[in-house]
Amino acid sequence: MAYVLNHTALVVLFLSYLSSLNAFRLDMAKHFRHFSFFLLFTISGEFFAYIWPNWLYKFTAYGQSNQWFYNLFHIPMYLFLFYFFYNILYIPKLRRSIPLLGGLYMVFAVINLLFIQGVLILNTYSELFAGSAMIFFSLSYYYQLLNTKEVVPLKSDPGFWISTGVFISHLGSLLALSLINIMLRRSPETAETFMILVITAGILAYLTFSIAFLCYRKKR
Repeated sequence: MAYVLNHTALVVLFLSYLSSLNAFRLDMAKHFRHFSFFLLFTISGEFFAYIWPNWLYKFTAYGQSNQWFYNLFHIPMYLFLFYFFYNILYIPKLRRSIPLLGGLYMVFAVINLLFIQGVLILNTYSELFAGSAMIFFSLSYYYQLLNTKEVVPLKSDPGFWISTGVFISHLGSLLALSLINIMLRRSPETAETFMILVITAGILAYLTFSIAFLCYRKKR
């Protein structure tokens, strides 16, 4: 089941990227156009992470695990998301804090990678740091929408849909990081079931990214 869902996630991610090309056709704000490049970057990374343990590792002196790659891959990925939320959040104090939090994350992630958890195991401390920030930023965008004087139709608001996708995917990731060790102690089958839920959350996130670009309507 997890094998099928992993492949499904890659297909949905690719479709999400194709949908994001709408950002250029409709001349959306630059951070939404940049999000299209972010999705292309994500596809490339996920494809590499898929082929590494299946056959690519055989041509190197390294092991089959691809966790080292995710440790490196997630740093620029999260830095982009800090940049993205900086551009859609207008609450002054929060907006000023985003570059600081992004800088702290980058420093901590590098230190964690080199001196604390290391390169070869998943850097869960860095994931918890960044994932918590992403959930907070997503909720902050909802708060911003609720308190704006302008009437914002959610169906055509790309910021709402992307924030929703980020919230769904990172909530699933944080639950996995928090509970996976407990699940493994009980039974590998239980842990696999939980990971299926996490992959499903990722698929739902990619679908919301597609909605963000397909349902956008340029203001006249």
